[in-house]
Amino acid sequence: MPPPTTTTTTTTKRDTTKGQQLNKKAGDSLVLTPNKADVPANISSFIWKYGREKVAEWDKDFGLEIYGIYKYRTELDQTTGVLTINNLSIKDSGVYSVEINSKVFETTFTVSVFEAVPNPQITYSCNSDKTLCTLTCDGDTTDAGPVSYQWKKGQGDFQESDKQLNVTKTEDSKTSYTCQLKNAVSSATGVFDEDLFGPDGWWTNAWFIGFSLLILAIVMFVLLVRRVKTAVWCYRKESMQWKGDADGLNKVSYTVARSADNVLANIGCEIHSIMVDTQESSFITELSGEKLVVAEEARTATIEILKDALEKRFYGFPVSFCYTCTEPVDSYKFSCIPTEKILRDLLEKMEKIVFREDSDPEHSNVFAYVYPEDYNNIVYLCEQFWSAKPYLCRDSKPGTLIHEVSHLLGTDDITYELLEVELFELHGTLLGKLDYIQDEDKVEKLHCVEVVSQVNANSLEYEFETFINHEKSYEDGRYTCCGETKKNSVCGERETGHYHLHERFDSKRKEMKERLQHPVQPPDAHRPWKRRDKAPRGPKQLKAGRRRARKREQAERNQALEDTEG
Repeated sequence: MPPPTTTTTTTTKRDTTKGQQLNKKAGDSLVLTPNKADVPANISSFIWKYGREKVAEWDKDFGLEIYGIYKYRTELDQTTGVLTINNLSIKDSGVYSVEINSKVFETTFTVSVFEAVPNPQITYSCNSDKTLCTLTCDGDTTDAGPVSYQWKKGQGDFQESDKQLNVTKTEDSKTSYTCQLKNAVSSATGVFDEDLFGPDGWWTNAWFIGFSLLILAIVMFVLLVRRVKTAVWCYRKESMQWKGDADGLNKVSYTVARSADNVLANIGCEIHSIMVDTQESSFITELSGEKLVVAEEARTATIEILKDALEKRFYGFPVSFCYTCTEPVDSYKFSCIPTEKILRDLLEKMEKIVFREDSDPEHSNVFAYVYPEDYNNIVYLCEQFWSAKPYLCRDSKPGTLIHEVSHLLGTDDITYELLEVELFELHGTLLGKLDYIQDEDKVEKLHCVEVVSQVNANSLEYEFETFINHEKSYEDGRYTCCGETKKNSVCGERETGHYHLHERFDSKRKEMKERLQHPVQPPDAHRPWKRRDKAPRGPKQLKAGRRRARKREQAERNQALEDTEG
């Protein structure tokens, strides 16, 4: 029987209501407007709060400040005090209030954010003599709040009901049935248009079941002969080459998962596959004894860290960056920063994984690996894992588990370079010729190149091990950097890499504007800068290149000054 058709209806308009209760859909925007009667003629400051936490603050002497997770997705009109929060999440539900000129007003806004209801799937079951059937309207309504069900028969009107509808066999029972699922912010419908009591319904189902069993038998037979798996490996400092079987498969290069100290974003991606014989390796064994205890302790620590990150709302929102735009350009397609959904999915999957040990000597430089298409959720732990640190730091056990479990959620490893190198390669030619381009419009067109970072296993691991880990030691029952008492936690005083990326781009934007305002004319014998197709340079080479460029520019300025004085 073909699946029922579904349609979805949602509301995406911005809400400018000033009422006490506001219902919003996750992902939409929220607009909060102060009561005009509360806004004085002379305004010196606005402060918006979520509970007791500051969301946004404007002062005529100190300017505008957006706080915490609201940064880069919140706007505050400095004239009217209107607050706009974009890309709402369930965590944004709560009570908001405003202070004007340091005066607290009684007007508050109670905001409830719900997920949109899913497309309902209609299933059915019938009694043995096919005289009574029950239709069931199903859908995952987690975080959707209170939902209601309505049914209609044929072209009739919707009637309030529950998720199940009983249908008896009658002369006009061959008709369609529509279920509508609704909550405060959205609605969705599913249609069931098959004849429940038709004479050929049983034969259709029997044929479908028989055909499915035949396909399943063929697939099982093929898998018994040879099994294909996709593996993601985590190495320390080097890469390995794997060869396929002798049937013409190409070699596959496994890129290292480097523990780079200065990586801020990852660009590009690779997917690696190998052929594995049906017979399991003799080096793969179940964990027992002390190693089982160590692995379970690592799992427990990682779960506690993920829960703490959620409690402290250490997740970002997808952003892409325009190199010379006046303001950052928001994009909800890619992000290297973990979102709330990714953290919750990691937490759920982390509780389901099963550990195995791989003692193969050829994998002595490997931390761990997984087969992403393995529904058994097995994480294979190798030699390097056992010597890794048990707390969040470079090449740690929790970081390794976050990396590998994210592969089970569908992320890839990324072939990456340092962000500075990547930007230099993207914009190097333009930066080299910038001093000699007089047409500013042309410069803007050339430089307005968007750099997008993708969600991947490396950036997730790096986020936890570098940006939000504790910078100082755990002493006397607390971390000395922030006072946190929970040992398996993230640092409340840190910021996600999301903000560090913005700082980097803000700095570059200012530098480029300065260069445009004070161009340097080239000497007659100056050799034009040419891009070199070389392997990416590391931090030391990049820094040395910048020093040489600065010396060259200073020499050109001195020469121009001497020519002018002469």
